[in-house]
Amino acid sequence: MSKESIRALTGPRLLTQPVEEYVGVYEDSVGLAPYKNWQVVPGYTSAVYNESYFDIDAYQMDGLTLVPSGASLNDPGTYLINNPFGDSQQYVIDMITQTRLDPAEVVANAIQRNLPGDPLSKHDFTQILFGRFRWQAPSNQFEALITYKPLTNISQGTFGSAEPTTANKLYCYRFIIMVASELTNIGITAPATRFLLGATVVKEDGLSFLMRQKRSFELQS
Repeated sequence: MSKESIRALTGPRLLTQPVEEYVGVYEDSVGLAPYKNWQVVPGYTSAVYNESYFDIDAYQMDGLTLVPSGASLNDPGTYLINNPFGDSQQYVIDMITQTRLDPAEVVANAIQRNLPGDPLSKHDFTQILFGRFRWQAPSNQFEALITYKPLTNISQGTFGSAEPTTANKLYCYRFIIMVASELTNIGITAPATRFLLGATVVKEDGLSFLMRQKRSFELQS
């Protein structure tokens, strides 16, 4: 490949990945149901997840490295809940990772206040390029106006390494985990969103690229 064609691939990039909304009702002895690209987490009927990815294999094939410069989530809609129990709440976890995750492991660790890259996780911190955690609970402020109550953030935080990568794919995950002493007939809705990943594509020297590629391969294993 000529130097000119390589230069055409390098420079700033904005990667975007849309994610559909979720609408579901927890049914007795069944739990939540799949919806569009959302799936129920195996072993956890009160949790659903959405998995998609950025395909960046072309950069790796041309010997290029993707260096994240910033990630965020376009999340302009409203999270709602219907028929909540007294202690109803939910966790919302969004991530961009260098490797595929085990959804059941993510939920099991989250229940114990650990996220991917934390001590209970089998994943290295550098495998998580971006993460955002939100703990939400119903608000009664608008109860007389709408059937569904809005869920408001009790606390939230971000995590992740923004590690340069030569991975073939970067995976985008959304998790919603319902928490309550009684879940039957509780309905939840989550808005359509979009992952945004700002990055710069660079050409590293041969040894640096090979070592980074080795590291990315090890992290995806």
